[in-house]
This record gives sequence, structure tokens and C-alpha cells, in this order.
Amino acid sequence: MWRKSLNGVKSRRRRDRLRMICNEAYESTQPDPPSTQRASTRSLTRTRNISPMGTIAIDFLIANQVSKLSVLNSLAEQSQRFDIRNTSIDELNSHLRTLDRLWDKFDNDHDKLGQSSRRAVLNHPYMTTNVYEQAFGLYNNATQITHRHIAQIKQLQQQQ
Repeated sequence: MWRKSLNGVKSRRRRDRLRMICNEAYESTQPDPPSTQRASTRSLTRTRNISPMGTIAIDFLIANQVSKLSVLNSLAEQSQRFDIRNTSIDELNSHLRTLDRLWDKFDNDHDKLGQSSRRAVLNHPYMTTNVYEQAFGLYNNATQITHRHIAQIKQLQQQQ
């Protein structure tokens, strides 16, 4: 599943680093082989809240969310800087598709974080500073501005 998401990463070094993080996250969710388990760990697993996502996976998701917020911010700024005289409707539609894809990924990963049920996630600055609401505001604002630009271009084309 995560291999598909790494296809878009251009830097081989970064892709290898992300792959290593994903592998560590996967391995941290797997039980130890029976030969390495101690009798005392059985009682620990009963008292501990074990989530299907390990700490590394959660940290990885949060880091991705923050980077997606940064990309959303730059796309929102780009939406405001479009010059409608030098921009085509196709370019703006492509911009909207990019915004929609990024928002869908952001929203899905936010849901995964919410399902992790770890206290560390709930107390993390990602949750306490309302990053989701900030991202939604940026997405909503950028799409509204882009739709407004499309309407203005259509109006200019009709006047000519």
C-alpha cells in the first residue's frame, strides 16, 4: 500500500529513507516471534493499549500531514497570484484537481490518525493547534478563489 505512495517521490535518497521508516513502522506493529517473547510480556500486552499503528507510523503520518499543510499553503498562495489574463481555464482546472487530490489524502490520513486511539496523538501539537481546520480553511479558500478566477476568465472570453 505505501509503495504506491512512494512512486511520486523523485529523490532516490528520500524514497529510500521513507521506505525504511515505513518498514520500521510495519515491523513495530508485528508481534515478536514466540521464541523471543518472555512470559512477562504477556501481562504487559494485556495492560497496554496496543494500536494497529506503531509510534513510528504515527510520527510518519503526522510529518506527512505537516508537509501536506505546507503544500496546501503554497497552493493557496498560488491561487491568489494567478493572473487571469495569462492563465487558461485548463490550468486552473488542473490546479483544482491538484488541490482536490491533496485534500483527499490529507483527510484520509487525518482519519487514520483519529482511529489510532493513542493519547500521544490527542496531545500532539498536530491535534491541539487544529492543523486539520487550518488545512480545510486553506483548501476551501484556494478552491473558492480558483473557481472565481475561472468565472472571471469565462466572463472575459464572452466579452471578446
